[in-house]
Formats: sequence, C-alpha cells, structure tokens
Amino acid sequence: GPVNDVADGVDPRHIGPKAAINLDAAHVVEGDTDALEAEAKALKGKPTLGTITIACALGYLDFRFADHDWRAKRPKLAKWYATFAKLPSMKATVPPPT
Repeated sequence: GPVNDVADGVDPRHIGPKAAINLDAAHVVEGDTDALEAEAKALKGKPTLGTITIACALGYLDFRFADHDWRAKRPKLAKWYATFAKLPSMKATVPPPT
C-alpha cells in the first residue's frame, strides 16, 4: 500500500493511477508468492481446488505481468508450476498469445 511505497522510496502522488495500482499489486504478489514458495512441498500430489487456483493465479501473472519474474526467487514454486502446467487441463486452457 501507500505506506510501503513511500518506505520503498516511491511516492504514489508522483506516478499515475494505473502505475500506483500495479505497484501495489506487485507488493501483494511478492508476499503471496514468497508464502507459496515456503509451502511448495505441500502443493505436490493430486490436483485440488486449491492447487488449481494457485496454478491459475501463477498463469495469470505470466499472462498479465510477463515482465515480473516471480520464478527468479522462488525455485521450488517455479518447479511445481512447471510440472502442474503440463497437465492436459492446464494446457487446454492457456490463453492464446496476444
């Protein structure tokens, strides 16, 4: 949020509204993907509603925020996602390239 942005040296008053939303979303994504990295071992096994949701969210990051490399600091989560993304149901629902 704005408090974190100012603490990080970014004053939201000096950037556009869309950039401010993306900056706030980036903070949320960092925290969430860090938490998933810590729990990556628990994601293995038969797909569940929870793991499908997580995989869809990670796929959405790739689709909408391709310049955000969430994999770089989260190798366990990236490995899990790479395997999960090979499931026929995941491959069948990948958005077409833009």
